[in-house]
Amino acid sequence: MGRMRLGFRDRRAGGERWADETSRPVPEPPMTRRHTLDARNLLCPMPVIRVQGAMESLAPGEEIEVLCTDPGAMSDVPAWCRVHGHEVLEVAEDDEGREIRIIIRAGPGDGDDRFGGRR
Repeated sequence: MGRMRLGFRDRRAGGERWADETSRPVPEPPMTRRHTLDARNLLCPMPVIRVQGAMESLAPGEEIEVLCTDPGAMSDVPAWCRVHGHEVLEVAEDDEGREIRIIIRAGPGDGDDRFGGRR
């Protein structure tokens, strides 16, 4: 007999059983909680300071969307995240280049503590 493709039900068995145990659908992971931080109209170093304060209240795996207008934040915030063990998921500018969006996933908080990060 030929091998059945994963995810298809075995119609020969009444259509209710799965062809094998590996073909069962994988449950979707729980929704990741995303917060928003408005750091628009703040100049360096305030966007980074606000991100630092917001990250202290997040659990590992939670995400934060940072909205800012300071062009320096495009490099400053990701650099801060690398030092402190957080993951930058996205850095984007709007079409006019006026607003920047940075999405960060909180890490375990065991990054370098030289600049006041979580431990």
